[in-house]
Amino acid sequence: MFLKLRKSPKPTRELPSSDSSVIKKVQAFTMLSPDRLGNLFRLASELVSRSVGGDFVECGACRGGSGAIMAYIAKGEGWKRKVWLVDSFMGHPEPSKISGIDREIMKEWAGTMIASQADVRKALKTVGAYSEKHIRIVPGWFQDSLLSIKIRKIALLHIDADWYDATLLCLEKLYPSVVSGGYVVVDDYDNPSFPGVKQAVREFFADKAHEISFSFEVSPALTVKKG
Repeated sequence: MFLKLRKSPKPTRELPSSDSSVIKKVQAFTMLSPDRLGNLFRLASELVSRSVGGDFVECGACRGGSGAIMAYIAKGEGWKRKVWLVDSFMGHPEPSKISGIDREIMKEWAGTMIASQADVRKALKTVGAYSEKHIRIVPGWFQDSLLSIKIRKIALLHIDADWYDATLLCLEKLYPSVVSGGYVVVDDYDNPSFPGVKQAVREFFADKAHEISFSFEVSPALTVKKG
């Protein structure tokens, strides 16, 4: 295996009750399980406690539930970093020329899962973590939006892009900005309904195993620690 997996951290139910309540509040705005939300909560909190600099970035914000978790932690730190929430806000795309293994599946999903920037703002406000100054909601297809932004340092990168080409593009454009000690979380890595995600991750990290401290799964998401 190109990455050495270790056991995942403690399950979400062992978070303090006040933190678990935040996760419950955002569940109406996300399809992620409580364990995956709890993983993001823990990673963001750990980065803050270790004073790891860099922004929190999410590709595939959809309705904003998981992004609200990241924003909640950033607010608790005193907004020392920005939170970037990137999404097409036009639902799933049609297959592209490089969709490969996903092509037929993408035809079934095209145009579904449409969310809005208003949904994201509502999710953020639900946990009291909306700030026009510190939150960047970036609309557009990744091939356009990721070229329009410049993020110098990333501490936590959450990719929920579903497809091979989108996942690979997010990694290619943003992974170089992930700082040493930072985390990359790729959702649906081990989800058989989205086989292109694992293909993209394995291809991208094939020559980068030496850069990875460790990785673990909170099924079906993969977490990688850089450096």
